[in-house]
Amino acid sequence: MTRRVLLAGLGQIGMGYDVAWPAASVLTHARAASVHPSFDLIAAVDPLVERRERFKATYGVPAYPTLELALEVHHPEIVVIAGPTDQHGEMVRTLLRLQTPKTVLCEKPLAFELVEARSLVASCAERNVALYVNYVRQSDPGVIEVKRRLEAGEIRGPVKGVVWYSKGLLHNGSHFFNLLQYWVGPFERGAIFDRGRLWEGRDPEARKIIRTTRSS
Repeated sequence: MTRRVLLAGLGQIGMGYDVAWPAASVLTHARAASVHPSFDLIAAVDPLVERRERFKATYGVPAYPTLELALEVHHPEIVVIAGPTDQHGEMVRTLLRLQTPKTVLCEKPLAFELVEARSLVASCAERNVALYVNYVRQSDPGVIEVKRRLEAGEIRGPVKGVVWYSKGLLHNGSHFFNLLQYWVGPFERGAIFDRGRLWEGRDPEARKIIRTTRSS
């Protein structure tokens, strides 16, 4: 059985990273949904006509300027939200107002503000829509092997990790919070001593973070 996929957002992670690469290169949502036998890429949404035309030429399915127009025609089971972070909330709310898909996969971070993120989680739960945020490292075979070794005692705790990242704590740094939680357990406490510069004027690139987790 295949699942119908609607992609909302044709930027780099939506389509751009691999659009000019061979089909064997899978770096975006569009390519993944188009080549995997369990999914059927049925349409996309993006406000830029150039992106829509390139998507249509590449994947042979329609693209629309708004989510509302796409949902008038299509009934996806999975909707991928890959637009800018400040548009995630409105896109999810629009989707739930018009349809009830089985699954929403949202790019990270889910929202800039915790209150909005919790609201989106609650809204999806009320409609029985499975909501996922695209933290992909837990699917990496090497990452899974590290977790196995930790749980088997082959790597002894306490464990210390040092991370370098760019493009904001929420956008890219959060990948590593998710990864460390997967490896060593729930986040307990932390502090930011230097906020650093702001990525795109909003997301701090904190230079010093202390993060304490349970020993394993």
